[in-house]
Amino acid sequence: MPSSIFAHHHIRQTFAPTVTSALQISVFILVISSVFTSSFANPNEIKIYDKTITETFESATTTTTFEMNVALANKSRQLDIFSSERSILQNFYENTRGSKWWKNRTGWLEADNYCTWFGVSCTPSGTVQKIEFDTNHLNGTIPSDVFMLQDLTVLDIFNESAVDIKFEHFKEAKKLTDLYLYNTNVTSLDGLGRMSNSSLQILLVKYSKNLRGSIPNEIGSLVNLFSLSVTNNPKLEGTIPESIGKLTKLRNLDLYYNRLNNQLPLSIANLEELVVLNAEGNFLTGQIPYNIGNIQSLQEIHLGFNDFVGTLPKGISLLPNLQILKLGPMDVRPYKERKFGLKGKLLDFSDAPSLHYLDLSYNKFTGSIPRSILDNNIENTKYTIYLESNRISGVIPKELYRFKTLDINVDGNVLTGNELSFKELNKTKPEAEDFNDMVYQWNKPALYWYGMDGLACKPGDALNIDKYDGNSFHWWHPCERCDIWFINNTFFYDENLLRGETDFKKYAPYWGSKECNLMYNNGTKTHKWDFMNNSTSAVKGIEAYSVGLTLVALLFNLQLFF
Repeated sequence: MPSSIFAHHHIRQTFAPTVTSALQISVFILVISSVFTSSFANPNEIKIYDKTITETFESATTTTTFEMNVALANKSRQLDIFSSERSILQNFYENTRGSKWWKNRTGWLEADNYCTWFGVSCTPSGTVQKIEFDTNHLNGTIPSDVFMLQDLTVLDIFNESAVDIKFEHFKEAKKLTDLYLYNTNVTSLDGLGRMSNSSLQILLVKYSKNLRGSIPNEIGSLVNLFSLSVTNNPKLEGTIPESIGKLTKLRNLDLYYNRLNNQLPLSIANLEELVVLNAEGNFLTGQIPYNIGNIQSLQEIHLGFNDFVGTLPKGISLLPNLQILKLGPMDVRPYKERKFGLKGKLLDFSDAPSLHYLDLSYNKFTGSIPRSILDNNIENTKYTIYLESNRISGVIPKELYRFKTLDINVDGNVLTGNELSFKELNKTKPEAEDFNDMVYQWNKPALYWYGMDGLACKPGDALNIDKYDGNSFHWWHPCERCDIWFINNTFFYDENLLRGETDFKKYAPYWGSKECNLMYNNGTKTHKWDFMNNSTSAVKGIEAYSVGLTLVALLFNLQLFF
């Protein structure tokens, strides 16, 4: 007979009928616990037999003394847990200067039941389940033993900018599902992810101004994550670890506005349930992974404000669920000085049936605007097409009329024609009162206020103000003829250079010009700020003109204010 079965059998037939005193029972429990602890290598097996022993005793005897001692033993274990958890919370309180800094410290270290302490929630059995603080002026460091609270599921530290946290014991947090660290003073992610059986589902580390180092490679062990957000940490550097591809349940991957560098790992294509990929505002380099089109579940891609180069993977334009594609701005320097940016002919994205937001601004795309661009006919949807500052040529096509609600920016390209008519775009519904009643809700309300200039400046004119600011009406027109444009956009300017000119198209030859360029007699092209050193006879007059114009603008704005 195996020793375990023999022990169980011996308990039932021999010991149970003869137990008579509390002392014998206590000694017996200690002996049996010792025997089983040393006999079984598997802790789960010990737990099973411990449960069997308890049930056997309960069914084998009705001795009141025995039942009382079992209850006392259970109570003792529970008290040990309560004592340990209270000690951890006390450590939390003292290390975050609760007595000195906390705004609300109700119950802490005073009430016997820590479940009533401010910011603490418990399970029905009385163990800590949630710790949540929001703008309570925590100060110092949250000790790592907080992760040793056996039933902790949520740790939410929100807007506590003076508190750090350590992750040495993070691997002990077997039931933790939600970890939120928003606007804290976290300084390192070391230790985060070192666990073999993680229950963590949501991880957020955001607005940590002193977070340094990199995202640890161990992050790949958090296999149950469905939302990973490490964002807006201006000192977080390093690469995105290849192990990110192990997080196959991930739906949201937000890594925007850090200082992450190097390439997006190819393993990212393993995230077959990913819905949102946002890594804009970093220093990511190289090409966008060619296999990114394998993530059929993707609905949003945000990769602007990085240092990507190369061509756009064809697979992106075929994603069936993609709604938002933001690959710009990429490099906001003047085109000839631009070191980064995606290149190649502009795709039409007509095979992306859900795409309605397309931002490819400040890249190096060429070719013409496809007549079939975003030809997917999504009803009652506002479309957005940002193509600003590329090298797109040709015309603004009339096929854009199919969009009834559209924000579009084609400024800063080399467009030589415009097939759109303001007469068509200015159509209104019957009994129209304002721009909300226009048939074409384009660049709202710029098109209503400025006419065709609300779409793109005509050749000979250049962009003078931000026409896409819909918060208030500008008394300056968005587009100005090049002679006026030079006056408005330079400190010093010799008006004699353009006196008598009638053809300003040679200074701004394209639809949507963002600036006027002046050709001197020797053929060199000079940009606007080069006039700062011009010292011709007309400078004083222009200075007076500029000051007067500034005063007029100031008085006008004061009149509107009052």
